[in-house]
Amino acid sequence: DAAAAAVHDSAGWQGTAEQDYLPPPGLSPPGLSPRTAQELLRSDLASQCSRLREQAKQPNGLVPLLIWCGYTPGEEPVDMTGQKRIYTRGHVHFARWLFGQARGQICPFGVLAVTWREARACLQAITAAQTGSLEDLRIDNKRPSLTGVVGHVPPGTPPTTAVGSVVILTMGEEMHSRAVRFIGQMQLEFPLIDFQVRDEPAGPVVCDGQQGHLRDDVFTVML
Repeated sequence: DAAAAAVHDSAGWQGTAEQDYLPPPGLSPPGLSPRTAQELLRSDLASQCSRLREQAKQPNGLVPLLIWCGYTPGEEPVDMTGQKRIYTRGHVHFARWLFGQARGQICPFGVLAVTWREARACLQAITAAQTGSLEDLRIDNKRPSLTGVVGHVPPGTPPTTAVGSVVILTMGEEMHSRAVRFIGQMQLEFPLIDFQVRDEPAGPVVCDGQQGHLRDDVFTVML
């Protein structure tokens, strides 16, 4: 049926012959060198940061913030030296950070780059920040209370949170296709957030120190 065909196409198949196979959007084509794959991912993340910076119209370096979730410094799949960023070991630490941010009539400034393993729970944290309901979140005594809603938010409209873009990083085509189907659902629930699925490059991270928008390398680790 049409729905099955749409899912089939989202996984990258167009036609029935093997030669008609095309990688899903964001899945690195076979044969790419680690450096090329990392440059593609770096370009994608930088584009998301630039988009939020333009929306917020803030001076260079103040926004946006790249949020690595599921990684510690040095474990991330691409070097973003120079881009202001934080590292959260998992969804629990991400929720602690998110709950401490303003919500309401605000300009989102966060680009969440998250592993597939942590993605669903991170989206549940964003839902909790919008609705105020904590029933789907793990009990965490270190998580702060939500900040009050700022500005004017029309009745029936969820408050905007700090996250304006979510990039889910996957490994392998099966995981990638599952993530693509997942964000198809999430885009309906979070119409103001830009969702992307990207293949996590293999191989050692190539560091050139020339990327990003800050003169000094600035990052924070959320424990």
